[in-house]
Amino acid sequence: MRNKKGFVSINILTWNSEKHIKLCLEKCLAQNYDNYEVVVIDNNSLDKTLKICSDYSDKIKIIKNKSNLGYSRGHNIGIHASTAEYILVLNPDVYIDENYIKNITEYLEKNKEYGGAIGKIFQYSNDENKAEKKFYIDTMGLRILKSRQFEARNFGKIYSENDNSTLECFGVDGMAAVYRKCMLEEVKFNNEYFDDDFFAYCEDQDLSWRCRLAGWKFAFISDSSAFHVRTWKPKSLKYRTQIKSEIKRMAIRNHYLMVLKNDEIVPFLLHFPFILFRFSKIFLYALLFEQKTLLAFYDFLKLFRQGIQKRKIIKKTKKVSLSDIFHWYNL
Repeated sequence: MRNKKGFVSINILTWNSEKHIKLCLEKCLAQNYDNYEVVVIDNNSLDKTLKICSDYSDKIKIIKNKSNLGYSRGHNIGIHASTAEYILVLNPDVYIDENYIKNITEYLEKNKEYGGAIGKIFQYSNDENKAEKKFYIDTMGLRILKSRQFEARNFGKIYSENDNSTLECFGVDGMAAVYRKCMLEEVKFNNEYFDDDFFAYCEDQDLSWRCRLAGWKFAFISDSSAFHVRTWKPKSLKYRTQIKSEIKRMAIRNHYLMVLKNDEIVPFLLHFPFILFRFSKIFLYALLFEQKTLLAFYDFLKLFRQGIQKRKIIKKTKKVSLSDIFHWYNL
């Protein structure tokens, strides 16, 4: 029987994930850790995802949703059903190494002020023909800029030993983040850990910011690693053209909802030139090349009142000083 102490639930959210789920499950089931479970939350996949998962039915749990509930609601269902001390929210296109949860949970057990952590995530490549195998970093945790844009730390850099040190980061990416369940319970709204209004995109950034305001810290753990099959790249216009307009619309809407809910008035005013400059670039680019994404601002206004209500709750439960958050804003 598993011990509740240190128990980890690996929650994999799937939606038409047949390309990746088999290897993802194999990596999860090969962990160097005794006290964990693997749960697949499926958002009504129409491909062979559930058929592949059924081959592991004696080793995993499967939650079947009747429709595509998105990232936020899908993971919220899995988290709500779990009694684990730690939740690893995992994308099916992320392959964790055998010590991923062991090393992260050991760190969290020793550092109780940390509410979550992530390992070093590399960009996955199956190209074995390269004369020199190089590992490109996908993320080492999240950082927040003065413009309020979030970035994956060291994204696209070639990995070197200089990057190999455990340190505190502003937040953790939802592709492979380990969270304390008690922290999630503390910051939830009406059983929403990730904000249901977001559906998908920016929900991990929003949660990280909210947890920061509640006094929790996050860490990048250097001796845990994983590989992510990235289908598009940030800041790349080439890849941006391949993204569906409704996804870009959702990402813009969610970004400004996140700022509305979490930002502090004084830092917002001090950094307003940076915020305005980025907003202007987004708006003008959409106006010229992506007119459909302009509907994001209409969507934002429809959710404005709900965002304000959630903001009031966040500010009532805030436990940190202005300076605790202020120094995290980078250029």
